[in-house]
This record gives sequence, C-alpha cells and structure tokens, in this order.
Amino acid sequence: MPHTVIRRATPADAEALADLVQALTDEIIDRTGAPHFAMDRAHSVTLARQWLQQGRMLALLACAENDANVILGCALFYEAHALYAQGVYGVLSELITRPAARSQGIGAVLLDAAQALGQERGWVRIETTTPPMPAFERTLDFYQRQGFEITGGPKLKKSLG
Repeated sequence: MPHTVIRRATPADAEALADLVQALTDEIIDRTGAPHFAMDRAHSVTLARQWLQQGRMLALLACAENDANVILGCALFYEAHALYAQGVYGVLSELITRPAARSQGIGAVLLDAAQALGQERGWVRIETTTPPMPAFERTLDFYQRQGFEITGGPKLKKSLG
C-alpha cells in the first residue's frame, strides 16, 4: 500500500471531491451502459463546499504521505436517523479510490478511519449501497470483506425536479 495519511476534508477540498465523484459516476455509467447520473461539476463544487461548511457532509481524504495535495481516495458521509437502526448512523454515500491506487488497501484504510469517526460521533452503524450488479460485484465483495452485510434490496430513486 502506498504510504497514506487520512485527513478530514475542508471546504477548500470541494473541487477535488467533485472531481473524484464525477470520475466515479462516469465509470459507473461506462461500465453499466446506463445514464444513472447527470452531474454538473460547478454545482457539485458549490454543494460540497456548502455541505462541508455546514457539517451536513463529512469527508475523509486519503492523501499521499509525501504530498497532501495528492488525493488517492475519499469517503463521503452524511448522518441519518432511523428507528429501525435504533439511533443515529452514518451513510457512506461515496467511497472512491483513484483507479491507479486501487487494490492497495486504501479503501480499507478509509473505512477504518470512517469507523473511528462514526464511533466518535456516536453512530450505531454505517450503511452504504453499491453500484449496479453484476458490473460492480468486486465492490460488493470488498464491502463484505470489510465486515458489511447485505441488509436489503436494490436502491431506488424518484426525481422531484
């Protein structure tokens, strides 16, 4: 694994986060052949900056140890509340490792840091979804190796605007 440092993202990281998420959504579209996302980079940067400032989004960055400006991956979260979960929990909305840095343990290190963050914030659990199967079967396998378990069916959405 490359030597990495995990740090909390700040509003100054909004552009880098938007670029990482855009790259991931482009990869999902390419691999599945379906237009699941229609992102506007400028709007994503604005949202990331606002949400980080407001504490509505939490983000962890995996940076190269010798250069904190080289971001190898990130984990983006928001907090949710549910009776079925019996408390406050973290929703991992995106876990991204740059393609050149994959399969080197960076995702696992980000998840370890996310778990520590969740315990610090009093979360009872972390939930996430995967991109569509079977194109992202390796992603599901990764999460299961990290101790996640399947708890439900497909993720659904309905646009409101």
